[in-house]
Amino acid sequence: MVDEEYKKSCTEVLEILSYLSKEDYKKIPTDVINALEYDKDLNYNFKYDVNRTLDEQGVLNTTKIIIAMFFRDYWATEKQRNIILNYEKNCRNKLEEEKRKEHNPNEIFKIKEDENNKKKANQALIEIKKEKWYKKVIRQYINKILKIFKIKQI
Repeated sequence: MVDEEYKKSCTEVLEILSYLSKEDYKKIPTDVINALEYDKDLNYNFKYDVNRTLDEQGVLNTTKIIIAMFFRDYWATEKQRNIILNYEKNCRNKLEEEKRKEHNPNEIFKIKEDENNKKKANQALIEIKKEKWYKKVIRQYINKILKIFKIKQI
């Protein structure tokens, strides 16, 4: 299912493309144009003004992205395309580096180790076991008997 913003963007892109020269328009594959036609919002009216910028006309960001992709893929010279591709690659690398810093497994394990160390520090060095009263009484009687026979006590 296609969301509403994308449908509106398809309508805006088709309107903008209608102002292109025929030779630039023909550089876009027909299946791409057909996909835009299929996904456009029939109830959305957008009029493009060639004398104003896309920002001034309040064009959706998705529309700008589609137009930029068309420029990169169909209209740009080889030099322009390489510059754009290098820029996109650098942006992806920066995002990946930020993700690596945020989700660094070494740091995650270090945090867990620190938490475990804190838990251990909060525990006593010698655990004091609380003995049930009846076991204590039984042990005392056994020790008295062992004392009588001079055997090592429990």
